Amino acid sequence: MFRKTNKKPTIDIFGDYDRVYTNSSYAEKLFAPTAWHNIFYENVYQMIDEALFAPLYSDAMGAPNASIATLVSMSAIKESFNLSDKMLFDQFRYHTQFRMAIGIRNLNDKIPSETAYYDFRRKLTRYEVSNKQSSLMDICFQKTTRKQAIKFNVSGKKIRMDSKLIGSQISWDSRYVLIHKTLYTFWRALSASEKQKAHPEDQSYLALLFKEKADHITYTETPEELHQRLVHLGEIIHRFLSLYSPNSHKHYALLPRLFEEQYTASDPAIITLLPKQKIAAKSLQSPHDPDSTYRKKGDKQSKGYVVNVTETCGDDELHLITSVQCAPNVTPDNSFVQSSIETSESVLETDVEQVIADGAYHSVENDEYAENNPDLDIIYTGFQGREPRFELIEEKEQLMAKDSQSGQIYHCYLVRKNKRSKEESKRWYCLVEGKRYYFSESAVEAARQRAKLAKRSKEELQRRNNVEATMFLFGWGLWKNKIRYRGLVRASIWSFARALAINFKRIVGYMCPKPAEIG
Repeated sequence: MFRKTNKKPTIDIFGDYDRVYTNSSYAEKLFAPTAWHNIFYENVYQMIDEALFAPLYSDAMGAPNASIATLVSMSAIKESFNLSDKMLFDQFRYHTQFRMAIGIRNLNDKIPSETAYYDFRRKLTRYEVSNKQSSLMDICFQKTTRKQAIKFNVSGKKIRMDSKLIGSQISWDSRYVLIHKTLYTFWRALSASEKQKAHPEDQSYLALLFKEKADHITYTETPEELHQRLVHLGEIIHRFLSLYSPNSHKHYALLPRLFEEQYTASDPAIITLLPKQKIAAKSLQSPHDPDSTYRKKGDKQSKGYVVNVTETCGDDELHLITSVQCAPNVTPDNSFVQSSIETSESVLETDVEQVIADGAYHSVENDEYAENNPDLDIIYTGFQGREPRFELIEEKEQLMAKDSQSGQIYHCYLVRKNKRSKEESKRWYCLVEGKRYYFSESAVEAARQRAKLAKRSKEELQRRNNVEATMFLFGWGLWKNKIRYRGLVRASIWSFARALAINFKRIVGYMCPKPAEIG
Protein backbone atom coordinates (compact mmCIF):
# COMPACT_ATOMS: atom_id res chain seq x y z
CA MET A 1 0.00 0.00 0.00
CA PHE A 2 1.35 3.44 -0.94
CA ARG A 3 2.25 5.88 1.79
CA LYS A 4 3.66 9.39 1.63
CA THR A 5 7.16 10.26 2.77
CA ASN A 6 7.76 12.49 5.75
CA LYS A 7 9.61 15.34 4.03
CA LYS A 8 10.78 16.78 7.35
CA PRO A 9 13.89 14.68 8.07
CA THR A 10 14.64 13.47 11.58
CA ILE A 11 17.80 15.08 12.93
CA ASP A 12 20.53 12.74 14.17
CA ILE A 13 22.39 14.35 17.04
CA PHE A 14 25.63 12.67 15.96
CA GLY A 15 25.23 12.87 12.17
CA ASP A 16 23.45 16.19 11.59
CA TYR A 17 25.39 18.24 9.03
CA ASP A 18 25.00 21.32 11.23
CA ARG A 19 27.12 19.59 13.85
CA VAL A 20 29.47 17.73 11.52
CA TYR A 21 30.63 20.75 9.51
CA THR A 22 32.02 23.13 12.08
CA ASN A 23 34.21 25.17 9.71
CA SER A 24 32.27 28.43 9.47
CA SER A 25 33.38 29.38 5.94
CA TYR A 26 32.43 25.95 4.57
CA ALA A 27 29.19 25.75 6.56
CA GLU A 28 28.17 29.20 5.34
CA LYS A 29 28.37 28.05 1.71
CA LEU A 30 26.79 24.67 2.42
CA PHE A 31 23.71 26.11 4.12
CA ALA A 32 23.35 29.22 1.95
CA PRO A 33 19.77 29.53 0.61
CA THR A 34 21.21 30.32 -2.84
CA ALA A 35 23.37 27.15 -3.01
CA TRP A 36 22.11 24.92 -5.84
CA HIS A 37 21.31 21.94 -3.61
CA ASN A 38 19.19 24.04 -1.25
CA ILE A 39 17.36 25.61 -4.21
CA PHE A 40 16.66 22.13 -5.57
CA TYR A 41 15.44 20.91 -2.18
CA GLU A 42 13.01 23.82 -1.78
CA ASN A 43 11.84 24.23 -5.38
CA VAL A 44 11.84 20.71 -6.80
CA TYR A 45 12.04 18.02 -4.12
CA GLN A 46 9.52 19.67 -1.77
CA MET A 47 7.13 20.44 -4.64
CA ILE A 48 6.84 16.87 -5.97
CA ASP A 49 3.40 15.42 -5.25
CA GLU A 50 4.06 11.81 -4.25
CA ALA A 51 0.36 10.93 -4.13
CA LEU A 52 0.28 10.95 -7.94
CA PHE A 53 2.31 7.74 -7.97
CA ALA A 54 0.00 5.80 -5.64
CA PRO A 55 -1.39 3.70 -8.57
CA LEU A 56 2.06 2.10 -8.90
CA TYR A 57 1.69 0.54 -5.46
CA SER A 58 -1.65 -1.18 -5.13
CA ASP A 59 -2.31 -3.91 -2.54
CA ALA A 60 -0.94 -6.53 -4.92
CA MET A 61 2.23 -4.60 -5.72
CA GLY A 62 3.32 -3.67 -2.21
CA ALA A 63 4.66 -0.41 -0.81
CA PRO A 64 7.58 1.67 -2.08
CA ASN A 65 10.77 1.00 -0.15
CA ALA A 66 12.13 4.47 -0.85
CA SER A 67 10.80 8.02 -0.98
CA ILE A 68 9.03 8.67 -4.31
CA ALA A 69 10.03 12.34 -4.17
CA THR A 70 13.63 11.23 -3.76
CA LEU A 71 13.47 8.81 -6.71
CA VAL A 72 11.91 11.42 -9.03
CA SER A 73 14.44 14.01 -7.82
CA MET A 74 17.31 11.65 -8.57
CA SER A 75 16.13 11.40 -12.20
CA ALA A 76 16.02 15.21 -12.48
CA ILE A 77 19.48 15.60 -10.94
CA LYS A 78 20.83 12.91 -13.26
CA GLU A 79 19.71 15.02 -16.23
CA SER A 80 20.92 18.27 -14.63
CA PHE A 81 24.49 17.01 -14.48
CA ASN A 82 24.31 14.49 -17.34
CA LEU A 83 25.40 11.59 -15.12
CA SER A 84 25.44 7.87 -15.75
CA ASP A 85 23.60 5.72 -13.19
CA LYS A 86 26.90 4.70 -11.57
CA MET A 87 28.06 8.31 -11.29
CA LEU A 88 24.65 9.31 -9.93
CA PHE A 89 24.78 6.85 -7.03
CA ASP A 90 28.42 7.69 -6.30
CA GLN A 91 27.51 11.37 -5.97
CA PHE A 92 24.68 10.61 -3.55
CA ARG A 93 26.85 8.28 -1.47
CA TYR A 94 29.83 10.60 -1.05
CA HIS A 95 28.79 14.16 -1.93
CA THR A 96 27.06 16.21 0.78
CA GLN A 97 25.42 18.68 -1.62
CA PHE A 98 23.76 15.91 -3.63
CA ARG A 99 22.48 14.24 -0.46
CA MET A 100 21.04 17.49 0.92
CA ALA A 101 19.30 18.14 -2.43
CA ILE A 102 17.11 15.07 -1.91
CA GLY A 103 16.36 15.67 1.75
CA ILE A 104 19.14 13.64 3.39
CA ARG A 105 20.31 15.82 6.28
CA ASN A 106 22.30 13.31 8.32
CA LEU A 107 25.71 11.85 7.55
CA ASN A 108 24.69 8.26 8.29
CA ASP A 109 21.34 8.24 6.45
CA LYS A 110 21.12 5.81 3.56
CA ILE A 111 20.21 6.72 0.02
CA PRO A 112 17.74 4.59 -2.00
CA SER A 113 19.36 1.43 -3.35
CA GLU A 114 19.87 0.74 -7.05
CA THR A 115 17.18 -1.93 -6.76
CA ALA A 116 14.62 0.56 -5.44
CA TYR A 117 15.54 3.09 -8.14
CA TYR A 118 15.19 0.61 -11.00
CA ASP A 119 12.08 -0.99 -9.54
CA PHE A 120 10.37 2.41 -9.46
CA ARG A 121 11.30 3.12 -13.09
CA ARG A 122 10.13 -0.36 -14.11
CA LYS A 123 6.74 0.08 -12.38
CA LEU A 124 6.40 3.56 -13.87
CA THR A 125 7.16 2.31 -17.38
CA ARG A 126 4.65 -0.54 -17.12
CA TYR A 127 1.98 1.83 -15.86
CA GLU A 128 2.61 4.36 -18.64
CA VAL A 129 2.42 1.60 -21.26
CA SER A 130 -0.93 0.33 -19.99
CA ASN A 131 -2.41 3.80 -19.31
CA LYS A 132 -1.57 5.79 -22.43
CA GLN A 133 -4.16 8.47 -21.68
CA SER A 134 -2.59 9.43 -18.35
CA SER A 135 1.15 9.94 -17.85
CA LEU A 136 2.14 10.19 -14.19
CA MET A 137 5.44 11.89 -15.02
CA ASP A 138 3.63 14.44 -17.18
CA ILE A 139 1.17 15.24 -14.39
CA CYS A 140 4.03 15.41 -11.87
CA PHE A 141 5.95 17.81 -14.12
CA GLN A 142 2.90 20.00 -14.66
CA LYS A 143 2.04 20.22 -10.94
CA THR A 144 5.64 20.95 -9.97
CA THR A 145 5.94 23.64 -12.64
CA ARG A 146 2.64 25.20 -11.51
CA LYS A 147 3.97 25.56 -7.96
CA GLN A 148 7.22 27.06 -9.29
CA ALA A 149 5.34 29.51 -11.52
CA ILE A 150 3.16 30.65 -8.62
CA LYS A 151 6.13 31.06 -6.28
CA PHE A 152 8.17 33.11 -8.76
CA ASN A 153 5.19 34.91 -10.32
CA VAL A 154 5.89 33.67 -13.85
CA SER A 155 3.57 35.07 -16.50
CA GLY A 156 2.04 32.67 -19.00
CA LYS A 157 0.42 35.13 -21.39
CA LYS A 158 3.20 34.75 -23.94
CA ILE A 159 4.68 31.38 -24.89
CA ARG A 160 6.98 30.03 -27.60
CA MET A 161 7.62 26.54 -28.85
CA ASP A 162 10.10 24.51 -30.84
CA SER A 163 10.92 20.87 -31.49
CA LYS A 164 14.02 18.70 -31.58
CA LEU A 165 14.77 15.31 -33.09
CA ILE A 166 16.13 12.88 -30.50
CA GLY A 167 17.76 9.63 -31.60
CA SER A 168 16.93 6.24 -30.14
CA GLN A 169 19.70 3.92 -28.94
CA ILE A 170 19.53 1.74 -32.06
CA SER A 171 21.88 1.10 -34.97
CA TRP A 172 21.40 2.26 -38.55
CA ASP A 173 20.66 -1.07 -40.21
CA SER A 174 20.28 -1.99 -43.84
CA ARG A 175 17.03 -3.53 -45.02
CA TYR A 176 18.38 -7.05 -44.82
CA VAL A 177 19.88 -6.57 -41.35
CA LEU A 178 16.54 -5.22 -40.09
CA ILE A 179 14.59 -8.25 -41.38
CA HIS A 180 17.28 -10.68 -40.15
CA LYS A 181 17.32 -9.13 -36.65
CA THR A 182 13.54 -9.00 -36.35
CA LEU A 183 13.09 -12.64 -37.32
CA TYR A 184 15.95 -13.64 -34.99
CA THR A 185 14.40 -11.68 -32.09
CA PHE A 186 11.13 -13.59 -32.50
CA TRP A 187 12.73 -17.02 -33.12
CA ARG A 188 15.13 -17.03 -30.18
CA ALA A 189 12.32 -16.08 -27.76
CA LEU A 190 10.30 -19.19 -28.65
CA SER A 191 10.47 -22.24 -26.45
CA ALA A 192 11.91 -25.48 -27.85
CA SER A 193 8.42 -26.96 -28.19
CA GLU A 194 7.18 -23.88 -30.07
CA LYS A 195 10.10 -24.09 -32.49
CA GLN A 196 9.13 -27.66 -33.31
CA LYS A 197 5.90 -26.38 -34.87
CA ALA A 198 7.88 -24.89 -37.76
CA HIS A 199 8.63 -26.92 -40.88
CA PRO A 200 11.88 -28.95 -40.47
CA GLU A 201 13.43 -27.21 -43.50
CA ASP A 202 12.71 -23.79 -41.96
CA GLN A 203 14.19 -24.92 -38.65
CA SER A 204 17.39 -26.10 -40.34
CA TYR A 205 17.65 -22.97 -42.48
CA LEU A 206 17.23 -20.60 -39.54
CA ALA A 207 19.66 -22.59 -37.38
CA LEU A 208 22.37 -22.10 -40.02
CA LEU A 209 21.35 -18.51 -40.81
CA PHE A 210 21.54 -17.26 -37.25
CA LYS A 211 25.06 -18.63 -36.79
CA GLU A 212 26.24 -15.80 -39.05
CA LYS A 213 26.08 -12.11 -38.25
CA ALA A 214 23.56 -10.20 -40.33
CA ASP A 215 26.00 -7.54 -41.51
CA HIS A 216 28.52 -10.21 -42.54
CA ILE A 217 25.98 -11.69 -44.98
CA THR A 218 25.34 -8.21 -46.38
CA TYR A 219 29.00 -7.75 -47.33
CA THR A 220 29.68 -11.22 -48.72
CA GLU A 221 26.73 -11.70 -51.09
CA THR A 222 25.89 -10.08 -54.42
CA PRO A 223 22.77 -7.87 -54.69
CA GLU A 224 20.99 -10.69 -56.58
CA GLU A 225 21.84 -13.27 -53.91
CA LEU A 226 20.77 -10.87 -51.16
CA HIS A 227 17.46 -10.23 -52.92
CA GLN A 228 16.75 -13.97 -53.14
CA ARG A 229 17.59 -14.37 -49.46
CA LEU A 230 15.21 -11.53 -48.55
CA VAL A 231 12.40 -13.13 -50.54
CA HIS A 232 13.05 -16.48 -48.85
CA LEU A 233 12.91 -14.84 -45.40
CA GLY A 234 9.62 -13.24 -46.44
CA GLU A 235 8.23 -16.67 -47.29
CA ILE A 236 9.27 -17.99 -43.87
CA ILE A 237 7.70 -15.01 -42.10
CA HIS A 238 4.51 -15.51 -44.09
CA ARG A 239 4.32 -19.15 -42.97
CA PHE A 240 4.98 -18.12 -39.36
CA LEU A 241 2.04 -15.70 -39.43
CA SER A 242 -0.43 -18.54 -39.77
CA LEU A 243 1.59 -20.98 -37.69
CA TYR A 244 1.98 -18.84 -34.55
CA SER A 245 -0.35 -16.48 -32.70
CA PRO A 246 0.06 -13.32 -30.60
CA ASN A 247 0.07 -15.60 -27.55
CA SER A 248 3.29 -17.24 -28.75
CA HIS A 249 5.45 -14.36 -27.59
CA LYS A 250 5.35 -10.60 -27.15
CA HIS A 251 7.62 -10.21 -30.20
CA TYR A 252 5.04 -11.85 -32.47
CA ALA A 253 3.48 -8.44 -33.19
CA LEU A 254 6.66 -7.46 -35.03
CA LEU A 255 6.19 -10.15 -37.68
CA PRO A 256 2.89 -9.03 -39.27
CA ARG A 257 4.05 -5.42 -39.13
CA LEU A 258 7.38 -6.25 -40.77
CA PHE A 259 5.73 -8.36 -43.47
CA GLU A 260 3.15 -5.70 -44.29
CA GLU A 261 5.80 -2.98 -44.54
CA GLN A 262 8.39 -4.96 -46.53
CA TYR A 263 6.47 -7.52 -48.65
CA THR A 264 3.34 -8.17 -50.68
CA ALA A 265 1.56 -11.50 -51.11
CA SER A 266 -0.38 -11.55 -54.38
CA ASP A 267 -0.78 -15.29 -53.95
CA PRO A 268 -0.15 -17.47 -50.88
CA ALA A 269 2.80 -19.01 -52.68
CA ILE A 270 4.17 -15.82 -54.29
CA ILE A 271 5.91 -13.37 -51.95
CA THR A 272 7.30 -10.16 -53.47
CA LEU A 273 9.71 -7.68 -51.90
CA LEU A 274 8.36 -4.12 -51.92
CA PRO A 275 10.44 -1.46 -53.73
CA LYS A 276 12.43 0.67 -51.28
CA GLN A 277 10.68 3.88 -52.31
CA LYS A 278 7.34 2.45 -51.16
CA ILE A 279 8.52 1.83 -47.59
CA ALA A 280 7.05 4.46 -45.26
CA ALA A 281 9.11 6.53 -42.82
CA LYS A 282 6.94 5.21 -39.97
CA SER A 283 7.96 1.63 -40.78
CA LEU A 284 9.81 -0.55 -38.26
CA GLN A 285 13.38 0.69 -37.74
CA SER A 286 14.55 -1.84 -35.15
CA PRO A 287 13.03 -4.84 -33.35
CA HIS A 288 14.53 -3.41 -30.15
CA ASP A 289 12.58 -0.14 -30.46
CA PRO A 290 9.34 -0.63 -32.42
CA ASP A 291 8.13 2.91 -31.60
CA SER A 292 11.10 4.55 -33.31
CA THR A 293 10.54 6.11 -36.76
CA TYR A 294 12.69 7.68 -39.47
CA ARG A 295 12.71 11.36 -40.36
CA LYS A 296 14.88 13.76 -42.32
CA LYS A 297 14.70 17.36 -41.12
CA GLY A 298 16.75 19.66 -43.31
CA ASP A 299 20.10 17.92 -43.77
CA LYS A 300 19.75 15.88 -40.56
CA GLN A 301 18.54 12.29 -40.49
CA SER A 302 17.23 10.69 -37.33
CA LYS A 303 15.74 7.42 -36.12
CA GLY A 304 13.84 8.00 -32.94
CA TYR A 305 11.53 10.64 -31.57
CA VAL A 306 10.63 14.31 -31.65
CA VAL A 307 10.38 16.37 -28.46
CA ASN A 308 8.18 19.45 -28.61
CA VAL A 309 8.85 22.03 -25.91
CA THR A 310 6.72 25.01 -24.91
CA GLU A 311 7.99 27.71 -22.56
CA THR A 312 6.99 31.13 -21.29
CA CYS A 313 8.57 34.19 -22.93
CA GLY A 314 7.04 37.16 -21.14
CA ASP A 315 8.87 40.28 -20.01
CA ASP A 316 9.74 38.71 -16.65
CA GLU A 317 13.28 37.41 -16.12
CA LEU A 318 12.38 33.79 -15.32
CA HIS A 319 11.03 31.64 -18.15
CA LEU A 320 9.82 28.10 -17.42
CA ILE A 321 9.04 25.13 -19.64
CA THR A 322 5.31 24.48 -19.34
CA SER A 323 4.67 21.62 -21.76
CA VAL A 324 6.73 18.71 -23.10
CA GLN A 325 5.45 16.30 -25.73
CA CYS A 326 7.37 13.29 -27.00
CA ALA A 327 6.21 11.41 -30.10
CA PRO A 328 7.57 9.35 -33.01
CA ASN A 329 9.66 11.71 -35.12
CA VAL A 330 7.32 11.50 -38.13
CA THR A 331 4.80 13.55 -36.13
CA PRO A 332 4.43 17.01 -37.75
CA ASP A 333 5.20 20.05 -35.61
CA ASN A 334 1.82 21.66 -36.29
CA SER A 335 0.03 18.80 -34.53
CA PHE A 336 1.49 19.94 -31.18
CA VAL A 337 0.17 23.52 -31.19
CA GLN A 338 -3.31 23.22 -29.74
CA SER A 339 -2.48 20.72 -26.99
CA SER A 340 0.62 22.73 -26.02
CA ILE A 341 -1.44 25.89 -25.60
CA GLU A 342 -4.10 24.11 -23.53
CA THR A 343 -1.48 22.43 -21.32
CA SER A 344 0.31 25.74 -20.73
CA GLU A 345 -2.96 27.42 -19.78
CA SER A 346 -3.68 24.61 -17.33
CA VAL A 347 -0.20 24.77 -15.78
CA LEU A 348 -0.03 28.56 -15.53
CA GLU A 349 -3.74 29.00 -14.73
CA THR A 350 -4.06 31.86 -17.20
CA ASP A 351 -5.12 32.36 -20.81
CA VAL A 352 -2.38 32.40 -23.42
CA GLU A 353 -2.52 35.59 -25.48
CA GLN A 354 0.44 35.13 -27.80
CA VAL A 355 2.20 32.09 -29.27
CA ILE A 356 5.47 32.38 -31.17
CA ALA A 357 6.67 29.53 -33.38
CA ASP A 358 8.35 28.95 -36.71
CA GLY A 359 6.56 28.19 -39.97
CA ALA A 360 6.60 24.42 -39.42
CA TYR A 361 3.80 24.92 -36.87
CA HIS A 362 1.47 26.56 -39.36
CA SER A 363 -1.63 24.72 -40.58
CA VAL A 364 -5.17 25.58 -41.62
CA GLU A 365 -6.47 23.82 -38.49
CA ASN A 366 -4.28 25.99 -36.25
CA ASP A 367 -5.49 29.14 -38.05
CA GLU A 368 -9.08 28.08 -37.43
CA TYR A 369 -8.22 27.40 -33.78
CA ALA A 370 -6.82 30.94 -33.47
CA GLU A 371 -9.92 32.41 -35.15
CA ASN A 372 -12.16 30.60 -32.68
CA ASN A 373 -10.12 32.15 -29.84
CA PRO A 374 -10.20 35.91 -30.57
CA ASP A 375 -7.80 36.77 -27.76
CA LEU A 376 -5.13 34.37 -29.10
CA ASP A 377 -2.44 35.66 -31.45
CA ILE A 378 -0.21 33.07 -33.15
CA ILE A 379 2.97 34.49 -34.67
CA TYR A 380 4.87 32.43 -37.23
CA THR A 381 8.41 33.70 -37.65
CA GLY A 382 8.95 32.08 -41.05
CA PHE A 383 7.57 29.56 -43.49
CA GLN A 384 8.98 26.36 -44.88
CA GLY A 385 10.21 26.10 -48.46
CA ARG A 386 11.19 28.73 -51.00
CA GLU A 387 9.37 32.00 -51.49
CA PRO A 388 6.58 31.43 -54.02
CA ARG A 389 6.76 33.10 -57.41
CA PHE A 390 3.34 34.70 -56.97
CA GLU A 391 2.32 36.89 -54.08
CA LEU A 392 -1.40 36.35 -53.49
CA ILE A 393 -3.32 39.50 -52.60
CA GLU A 394 -6.93 39.57 -51.44
CA GLU A 395 -8.88 42.68 -52.39
CA LYS A 396 -12.46 42.52 -51.16
CA GLU A 397 -13.80 39.33 -52.78
CA GLN A 398 -11.20 39.24 -55.56
CA LEU A 399 -7.95 37.27 -55.45
CA MET A 400 -4.96 38.78 -57.26
CA ALA A 401 -1.54 37.27 -57.99
CA LYS A 402 1.56 39.47 -58.22
CA ASP A 403 4.35 37.94 -60.32
CA SER A 404 7.71 38.45 -58.57
CA GLN A 405 9.54 38.04 -61.89
CA SER A 406 7.72 40.69 -63.89
CA GLY A 407 5.99 42.68 -61.16
CA GLN A 408 2.66 42.42 -62.98
CA ILE A 409 -0.60 41.69 -61.20
CA TYR A 410 -3.06 39.13 -62.58
CA HIS A 411 -6.65 38.33 -61.71
CA CYS A 412 -7.29 34.86 -60.27
CA TYR A 413 -10.30 32.81 -61.31
CA LEU A 414 -12.08 30.15 -59.31
CA VAL A 415 -11.70 26.68 -60.81
CA ARG A 416 -15.05 25.21 -61.69
CA LYS A 417 -15.73 21.74 -60.41
CA ASN A 418 -17.31 19.11 -62.59
CA LYS A 419 -20.04 16.84 -61.32
CA ARG A 420 -17.62 13.95 -60.79
CA SER A 421 -15.22 15.95 -58.67
CA LYS A 422 -14.87 14.71 -55.09
CA GLU A 423 -12.58 17.51 -54.00
CA GLU A 424 -14.20 19.87 -51.49
CA SER A 425 -11.50 22.54 -51.23
CA LYS A 426 -11.38 25.50 -53.60
CA ARG A 427 -8.71 26.21 -56.20
CA TRP A 428 -7.87 29.29 -58.23
CA TYR A 429 -5.74 29.97 -61.30
CA CYS A 430 -4.25 32.90 -63.14
CA LEU A 431 -3.24 33.16 -66.81
CA VAL A 432 0.31 34.26 -67.59
CA GLU A 433 1.17 34.31 -71.29
CA GLY A 434 -1.43 31.65 -71.96
CA LYS A 435 -0.21 29.33 -69.17
CA ARG A 436 -2.30 28.54 -66.11
CA TYR A 437 -0.87 28.71 -62.59
CA TYR A 438 -2.99 27.12 -59.86
CA PHE A 439 -3.33 28.06 -56.19
CA SER A 440 -4.90 25.98 -53.41
CA GLU A 441 -6.67 27.17 -50.27
CA SER A 442 -3.55 26.37 -48.25
CA ALA A 443 -1.50 28.62 -50.58
CA VAL A 444 -3.98 31.45 -50.05
CA GLU A 445 -3.85 30.94 -46.28
CA ALA A 446 -0.04 30.90 -46.36
CA ALA A 447 -0.15 34.20 -48.26
CA ARG A 448 -2.34 35.68 -45.52
CA GLN A 449 0.16 34.56 -42.89
CA ARG A 450 3.10 36.00 -44.86
CA ALA A 451 1.26 39.32 -45.07
CA LYS A 452 0.73 39.25 -41.29
CA LEU A 453 4.38 38.33 -40.74
CA ALA A 454 5.54 41.35 -42.76
CA LYS A 455 3.63 43.63 -40.36
CA ARG A 456 5.17 42.11 -37.21
CA SER A 457 7.67 44.14 -35.23
CA LYS A 458 11.28 43.04 -34.92
CA GLU A 459 10.85 42.70 -31.14
CA GLU A 460 7.95 40.25 -31.55
CA LEU A 461 9.87 38.05 -34.00
CA GLN A 462 13.01 37.99 -31.84
CA ARG A 463 11.11 36.58 -28.86
CA ARG A 464 11.35 33.11 -30.41
CA ASN A 465 15.15 33.12 -30.70
CA ASN A 466 15.94 32.05 -27.13
CA VAL A 467 13.94 28.84 -27.48
CA GLU A 468 16.90 27.57 -29.51
CA ALA A 469 18.91 27.57 -26.26
CA THR A 470 16.25 25.37 -24.68
CA MET A 471 16.48 22.87 -27.52
CA PHE A 472 20.27 22.87 -27.13
CA LEU A 473 19.86 21.96 -23.45
CA PHE A 474 17.56 19.07 -24.37
CA GLY A 475 20.35 17.64 -26.51
CA TRP A 476 23.22 18.63 -24.21
CA GLY A 477 25.52 15.78 -23.30
CA LEU A 478 23.79 13.21 -25.50
CA TRP A 479 26.16 10.94 -27.42
CA LYS A 480 25.43 11.47 -31.12
CA ASN A 481 22.15 13.08 -30.04
CA LYS A 482 20.88 9.71 -28.77
CA ILE A 483 19.18 9.12 -25.43
CA ARG A 484 20.06 6.06 -23.35
CA TYR A 485 16.56 4.64 -23.55
CA ARG A 486 14.44 2.73 -26.06
CA GLY A 487 10.70 2.96 -26.55
CA LEU A 488 8.33 5.93 -26.63
CA VAL A 489 7.33 5.58 -22.97
CA ARG A 490 10.92 5.61 -21.70
CA ALA A 491 11.76 8.50 -24.02
CA SER A 492 8.79 10.45 -22.62
CA ILE A 493 9.86 9.79 -19.02
CA TRP A 494 13.33 11.02 -19.93
CA SER A 495 11.93 14.20 -21.53
CA PHE A 496 9.96 15.14 -18.40
CA ALA A 497 12.99 14.53 -16.17
CA ARG A 498 15.12 16.74 -18.41
CA ALA A 499 12.45 19.46 -18.44
CA LEU A 500 12.43 19.41 -14.62
CA ALA A 501 16.22 19.74 -14.73
CA ILE A 502 16.16 22.70 -17.15
CA ASN A 503 13.54 24.55 -15.11
CA PHE A 504 15.59 23.94 -11.97
CA LYS A 505 18.72 25.38 -13.58
CA ARG A 506 16.78 28.44 -14.66
CA ILE A 507 15.53 28.96 -11.12
CA VAL A 508 19.13 28.72 -9.89
CA GLY A 509 20.20 31.32 -12.46
CA TYR A 510 17.30 33.57 -11.45
CA MET A 511 18.00 33.35 -7.71
CA CYS A 512 21.78 33.37 -7.92
CA PRO A 513 23.15 34.22 -11.39
CA LYS A 514 26.68 32.99 -10.65
CA PRO A 515 27.51 29.98 -12.89
CA ALA A 516 29.86 28.61 -10.25
CA GLU A 517 26.96 27.89 -7.89
CA ILE A 518 25.86 24.84 -9.93
CA GLY A 519 28.06 22.18 -11.47
